[in-house]
Amino acid sequence: MHAKNGIDNLVELEWLDIRNTGEIPQPLFNIFSLRYLDLGSNNLADLLPMRLCSNLSLLGFINLGENQLKGEIPSSLLHSKEIQVLGPSLNQFTRSRPREIGNLSTTSFGNIEQIDLRRNSLIGDIPTSFGNLTDLQMLNLGGIQHSRKYPQGVGSLGLTQNHYLPGSLPSGIGTWLPDLEGCSNLDFKALVPEYMPNGSLEKWLYSYTPFGFSPKNKMMIDVASGLEYLHHNYSNSVVQCDLKPNKVLLDDDMVAHISNFSIAKLLMGSEFLK
Repeated sequence: MHAKNGIDNLVELEWLDIRNTGEIPQPLFNIFSLRYLDLGSNNLADLLPMRLCSNLSLLGFINLGENQLKGEIPSSLLHSKEIQVLGPSLNQFTRSRPREIGNLSTTSFGNIEQIDLRRNSLIGDIPTSFGNLTDLQMLNLGGIQHSRKYPQGVGSLGLTQNHYLPGSLPSGIGTWLPDLEGCSNLDFKALVPEYMPNGSLEKWLYSYTPFGFSPKNKMMIDVASGLEYLHHNYSNSVVQCDLKPNKVLLDDDMVAHISNFSIAKLLMGSEFLK
């Protein structure tokens, strides 16, 4: 649909092209049965009405990305209990975030799966309630000006692979590690290996937990097998150079894994490469 007039009589709307108009037709927000609204990449430059979604109680998806929308993110956008995808990224939203973002809870916004606020000019602290969004699969806060101190609970978000958080890593990030594959921001980049829930061999050797000869012997064989693989079976022979108990990690089944190759050397022919 290209025409923007008369849409107030529509029952459902699948597609609306309003590029080059610069504004969103107000009757659009009176389509009570609207469930999916994608206004992305439309060159819109409006201030959004604060009551934008007051009548759209069934709305589950809204994309406002890649426009030039200004002002505050409308508070009414955060009142829908059905919204699962919230995408106001790549705009010019400014001022402090709406108070309602800080009041999100499992009763008002608990079904949300994606929040993309990147590349706006929002300021203010990251809401503590983000830690309660148990269904959240993607959270992108790139470019937001905040205190760089993550509230308690943000590090305990659902086990996902798609969070983009500026600043220092939040406390509690260890709860993500079973599913986390990589981590990157302006100050920190890392590949994250498989999570080893039983910690290091050092912890077990010097703890008060009973630790008999049999498991120690098994771990010794695991480490020896790992070294044999690195020395003789890898494409280029690897010398670990600094093997010690705190660099041997134990998985769920207490299988030992050699880690930390920060000063390892590759042996290629008669040469050592650091």
